[in-house]
This record gives sequence, C-alpha cells and structure tokens, in this order.
Amino acid sequence: MYKVIVIDDEMLVRRGIVMETDWQTLNCVVVAEAGNGIEGLEAVRKYHPDLLICDIRMP
Repeated sequence: MYKVIVIDDEMLVRRGIVMETDWQTLNCVVVAEAGNGIEGLEAVRKYHPDLLICDIRMP
C-alpha cells in the first residue's frame, strides 16, 4: 500500500478528497491529513509518504 498525506487549509476540500476517493482500489491508504504547511511537514517527517496531495495556495 502506498502512504498518502492530504494537506489543504479548506477542511471541506480536504475531507472531500479523503472521503470521496476510493483509496483501496488505488492501493493507497491516507495516513494523515493536515490543515496547514507546518502540520503537513510534521506528518511528512513522521510517516514518510509515497504521495503528497497539497494545496499550493495556503495562508
């Protein structure tokens, strides 16, 4: 399984990506979500993901 982290400051967008994607079919598992870049960086350091889905415009 590939490890995925989703980072977005918009909670509805972040939750939508996580909930509406069939991760098992893609052989993936979401190991963390983050609402800002600092939380995202901490999650990357902790989980060492294979895939990072990140909003590029965050405050």
